[in-house]
Amino acid sequence: MLLSPAYYEKLYQQDKLTVSAGMSLALGAVTAAAMSLGAIRSRSSSTDGVVNDLAVLCFVIGLHAMLIGFAGWFAPLKWPGLMPPITLISFLLGTAALASGLWPGRKFSDSHTNKPSDHTD
Repeated sequence: MLLSPAYYEKLYQQDKLTVSAGMSLALGAVTAAAMSLGAIRSRSSSTDGVVNDLAVLCFVIGLHAMLIGFAGWFAPLKWPGLMPPITLISFLLGTAALASGLWPGRKFSDSHTNKPSDHTD
């Protein structure tokens, strides 16, 4: 089994999943279900609704990553190659998606087709 202390030592404490690891797994399952439901719902929703749903979904995916890697974010000297952890990048991108998706006053066109221009050259 891939989800074991041998592969993911930091997710376990005394051979049991930590609380943050359990929450991360639960959020991952909820996100997978939300993606499936979102695909069905997007067929009948407005573009603004779909963008809002995707923004929230991106943020939840960022939270999912944060729960696993949060502890290592504040030790930059331990980052491999001094590069920021992928969990930090995922959380920041999810937060940015939420902020931009829910930005007040933004509007998207509900047109899903390209209409030819009315004028000629």
